[in-house]
Amino acid sequence: MSNNILFFISIIVGYGLALGFFRLFGKAGLYAWVAFAVVIANIEVIECVDLFGMAVTLGNVVYCTINLATDILSENWGEREGRRAVWLGFCSLFAAIVLVRLALLFTPNEYDFAAPALRTVFDVVPRVAVASLVSMLICNMLNTRLYALVSKHTTHIWLRSGVSTLTSQLLDSFLFTFAAFYGLFSLTVCLELSLTTFLLKGIIALFEIPSAYLGKRIYQLKQHSV
Repeated sequence: MSNNILFFISIIVGYGLALGFFRLFGKAGLYAWVAFAVVIANIEVIECVDLFGMAVTLGNVVYCTINLATDILSENWGEREGRRAVWLGFCSLFAAIVLVRLALLFTPNEYDFAAPALRTVFDVVPRVAVASLVSMLICNMLNTRLYALVSKHTTHIWLRSGVSTLTSQLLDSFLFTFAAFYGLFSLTVCLELSLTTFLLKGIIALFEIPSAYLGKRIYQLKQHSV
């Protein structure tokens, strides 16, 4: 199966799982999803792949589902709840960094076969995770603030979701890429990764809009069932 097809499958699965968490567990499910997604996205982002002829890092789809979760929280419970979810994601990633670094300090015994692979993956993660900590906090706080501001001027979910998501993801694409990979990759590659990452996030955002409407519908159904 081609990377391009897998990309669209991952979008559907990612947003579907986020909405599934909301449907099953309500507000708590959205918080849990943010904590889960931010850690998984920072593991996936280590892998570079080609999509539509462009070099990109993985993790973008999972990371974008965080915006959906915070948008649903902001839409139905207010900006404060969206910001709380961002802080939860920040603390979850910080805890993951600490625990992973502690695990890597252990000396494997003669029977171990996983340590080299773990070190290959997770020795890179701290820098990537620190970059993500900074960009995630700044950009997702910007997302929730913009969502609240745009909500004061329009009743259209697609407009406030689109404006807040695209603006915050434009900043995130450049901030995260350069903080995580500059020095590991050349300036040219970092610029290419930043631009292509934002273009892909723009495609992903097209799927976020109907997902946001489904989130609103799930909220309404839950309210009627109370």
